Amino acid sequence: MIRIIDRKPYDTEEAEPLAQFMPNTVPGAVPGLRETLYKRSEDDYFLHVEEWNTAEHYVINYDEMDPSFESIVPFTDEEAVDWCEDRVINGEIVIEEFDNVLDT
Repeated sequence: MIRIIDRKPYDTEEAEPLAQFMPNTVPGAVPGLRETLYKRSEDDYFLHVEEWNTAEHYVINYDEMDPSFESIVPFTDEEAVDWCEDRVINGEIVIEEFDNVLDT
């Protein structure tokens, strides 16, 4: 997915995925929400949000769960750390990527 926001291209194929969050995911269940944090360049991050209404999705799209809604949200490094903290992302990933903004 590519979106242009404030004249900057945000491309999920070109950016580096750092972490992913899928709330209330049970083994074997189809997730209704997936958030992926990407690094576009140094200190330039974005969140890719994909949502499905699993009950209606197949009826509308007849496919392998392509998202029925996608969005991209640009993040500062501070916002990216907050997202990681709120979603309890692996601390090693957070320290490696955001050491410059952590209180150590």
